[in-house]
Amino acid sequence: MNLTQLQHDLTESPETFHALFSREILLPELLGDDTEDLTYWLGKRIARQFPLATFADTTQFFQTVRWGDLTIGEHKKGTTTLFLDGKIVSARLALVDHGGFNLETGFLAETFQQQNGYLTEATYTVDQKQNQVVITLQSDLKDPLTNQAPQFIQFTAPVKDLPKE
Repeated sequence: MNLTQLQHDLTESPETFHALFSREILLPELLGDDTEDLTYWLGKRIARQFPLATFADTTQFFQTVRWGDLTIGEHKKGTTTLFLDGKIVSARLALVDHGGFNLETGFLAETFQQQNGYLTEATYTVDQKQNQVVITLQSDLKDPLTNQAPQFIQFTAPVKDLPKE
């Protein structure tokens, strides 16, 4: 972790520092060696508390909680690729030893599962050249959910959304 950069952000960019402090210092201190696994499941749990109706709502949520800018990449049957970038993502990637993006990945897995009605898991990779995180959602189209859809939260009027499977 680049402590000098964090100290600079504390005085010069408090919003960035706040996000970095919570994600890169506080969570790893609390969760220790299990940070990666626990933040993925924490993301899924948060998504259950804030069920979002559409992809547009999901992108708005990401901006509101300052997780970054989310866009859709490729969508094939059962697999969707998303891109996460923006100022806060760039700041986190600039750290020598960042805490990962499992919280966002778990959140997206659960959110997409709620939206499409199929068991969904997700993984991520970091694309340093593009300065972004690539998140791959994989839905098991042979495993539809049998539980009732949650009462969704909507930030926006429905817009072009991910196609239904």
